[in-house]
Amino acid sequence: MIKLYTSGSSKSSREVRAWLEANGLPFQEISLSKQGISKEQILELLARSEDGVDSLVSRQSKAFQALDIDFDALSLKQAVDLLAEKPAILRRPIIVDERRLLFGFNQDSVRVFLPREVRRQKLWTALLNTPSV
Repeated sequence: MIKLYTSGSSKSSREVRAWLEANGLPFQEISLSKQGISKEQILELLARSEDGVDSLVSRQSKAFQALDIDFDALSLKQAVDLLAEKPAILRRPIIVDERRLLFGFNQDSVRVFLPREVRRQKLWTALLNTPSV
């Protein structure tokens, strides 16, 4: 099942929620602002991440900048503790399932969560409806 970590006020969180619903994909929504995130959940995200902790952190966010810390100097345990304590510094939305992890909402990138057969069918439909050159 797809897990969707959101921030209620985020436009991209609303967009990805609507996209998942429109495509009939079941998901569990976890509100970072209301429910937070556990250290175990952060470690699950890190296990699927290609760039480690850096891929989880929104360094441009006001919440991150307000911390005024040298994040790169933190140990992994300290970073995980901080992310669990301050989930507002996480990039969001976060979309994750058993094999894939995606940050933010991009209409093209999020398609990886569609079953392969659905993606194939949509591709064929698009190709058939494309005027020939």
